[in-house]
Formats: sequence, structure tokens, C-alpha cells
Amino acid sequence: MYFLGPTIQIPPKSKPKEWAKLYDALIEFRQEFAKKHEIGKVKLRHELEKAISELEQRGYNKEREKLIKEYEERLRRHT
Repeated sequence: MYFLGPTIQIPPKSKPKEWAKLYDALIEFRQEFAKKHEIGKVKLRHELEKAISELEQRGYNKEREKLIKEYEERLRRHT
């Protein structure tokens, strides 16, 4: 018996039903992973937008402006 990773068993070639189960399980895993990745991107975007907003409300400061630009650049790269 072979394994795909630490927990996923590779079925023998002679068992097509087990291959179908493996295929379905991998599709479900990939869809769940993509969903969690998208949620993480949205959370990061909101955190960056909130941080930028809070820094802008504090008024002008050279270091603060530099930090705002850095956050805005991260926001552009990650979205």
C-alpha cells in the first residue's frame, strides 16, 4: 500500500471505486482550501484597511506616512 502524504492511501489499480472516492476527496479538499485561502485574503484586506484608516486619523507624522504607504503597497500586492 502506498500513501499520498501522511494520511491519504493510494488504492490498488484494480479498485476503481476506491480511486473514485480518492478523486472526490481530493476535489473536496482543494475546494475547501481555496475557500479558506479566499477568506484569509479578505481578512488581510480588512485588517490593512483598518490600520490605514486608524493611522490617517492620527494626523501627519513622517514615520506614520511611511507606514501608511507601506500598508497601501501591501494592500495593492495582496488584492
